[in-house]
Amino acid sequence: MVPFKQLTKLGQSKNKDLGSIAGVLWGFDMLLEVLEKARTEFITPENKKSHLATCIDHGWHLFNKYYQLTDDSRAYVMAATLDPRNKHEYFLRKWNKKHIPGMRRKTESMFEEFKLSYNAATSEDILNSPSHDINLIDDFDINEWRFGGAMVPKENELQRYLKSPLTILDGKVANNDFDVLTWWKANQSEYPILSLIAIELYSIPGMSAEVERVFSGFVPLSRKLKLVVRNKQLRIEETDWELIRWSILSACIIGWAQEL
Repeated sequence: MVPFKQLTKLGQSKNKDLGSIAGVLWGFDMLLEVLEKARTEFITPENKKSHLATCIDHGWHLFNKYYQLTDDSRAYVMAATLDPRNKHEYFLRKWNKKHIPGMRRKTESMFEEFKLSYNAATSEDILNSPSHDINLIDDFDINEWRFGGAMVPKENELQRYLKSPLTILDGKVANNDFDVLTWWKANQSEYPILSLIAIELYSIPGMSAEVERVFSGFVPLSRKLKLVVRNKQLRIEETDWELIRWSILSACIIGWAQEL
């Protein structure tokens, strides 16, 4: 149970990549590996109907079910790829080779989608920029004269990123303290499109624990409250807080689903 406990704590980290969806795939990989080893060790012909064997087998099937659902979204693969310590190397080491082409297609298609949006926004900024009268001295571009004749690389931004060296950190402390978003902000000029994707994906929490904590952690369940308006004043009275809490949570979930 130790890996499950550790990953649960890491998944609730704030302002860290470990608390975002970037940790979902490798977290599933790790836990499924633990469960698969437990199945081999504890589920035998002699005890396959025991309580422990049943729990292990049920746990593996449940984890595998939700793991397969991650295949419906490109976000999980892209988020893992945008960790400069991983890139595609993690998948090449840990995944079956038959899944690699699909992984590459997801990252490439998501990059191309953001690239179109980025190019459209850039073009709009140029069109909306104030025009000036032509002045041969003021409009002379020194940088164009210095660097304009350089060979333009045929590789796109994603290909350059994947071919660049991995970020290698020594030790547990260095890896725990590493901030992926800080890395992307520092390399934003080199990878403008990928940095936008990273900032968007790494802002998505990997677990719903924080949302649940918002609706359950601030008010003890033993306290029963409700908000009522009397004489144009907001007051608190006793009622079923559990009903209120789950009603608010359900409303939020429905709202989020409608926005997707």
